[in-house]
Amino acid sequence: MPRTTAAPLSSAPLAPGEPIACDLFCTVIDNFGDIGVCWRVARQLAHEHGWQVRLFVDDLHTFARLLPEVDPDATRQTVDAIVIEHWHAEVGDALDIADVVIEAFACELPGPYLAAMARRARRPVWINLEYLSAEDWVADFHLRPSPHPRYPLLKTFFFPGLSAGTGGVPKERDLDARRAAFDADPAARAATTRRALPGRRRRPRGVRRGRAPSARRRCRPTGPERRTSSAAGSADAATAANGNRRPSPRRSGIRG
Repeated sequence: MPRTTAAPLSSAPLAPGEPIACDLFCTVIDNFGDIGVCWRVARQLAHEHGWQVRLFVDDLHTFARLLPEVDPDATRQTVDAIVIEHWHAEVGDALDIADVVIEAFACELPGPYLAAMARRARRPVWINLEYLSAEDWVADFHLRPSPHPRYPLLKTFFFPGLSAGTGGVPKERDLDARRAAFDADPAARAATTRRALPGRRRRPRGVRRGRAPSARRRCRPTGPERRTSSAAGSADAATAANGNRRPSPRRSGIRG
């Protein structure tokens, strides 16, 4: 399938030495998956490329479980050189529009912000960051532009992938070293588990959910005691108590 060529923007380029400003929007809909990817992208753009990154998140409480430095009640805060904004309904018109706007996983930008993007003298680069996929069609749609139906804006789809022609996957320069240090530190691993799962307690080894520790040692009943829940079982139990002799059908009144 042939690619569509994006029309060149009429905006002026950045001045020499001027840092790139980036706004990244994220809605938390899948536990830590969405915000985890967005935070990694934000940190990498800021720390390794020198961008000025502002991250908009709608669920700061979930974000705080992943990153304890985040204040879930703050409207605006700066963590690790990244500005974090609580994404609410009023976000948009009063903000300065960034040079690059990243819409993570088709979260849909706020209407006022989108309108302000169209009014900006230097049109921003608008990127829709998609989910990672290993399917063959990803390479055909990676970097494909999509014009907005009302505003003079162009959105470009960015598809991460594992093959040539895709956007690849994010990997920090020090990722391997930090991962090795984390694997070698049991205290750090335990702290991460407690932070991610605050209400979870580990059960003693060998104890099943909902049972007391002594329950696993209890012997299972054998013989006629296992069938005392039914009428036939009760009769068997009574018979066993009388010497394990089953009465004949004629004597007991039972007919075949």
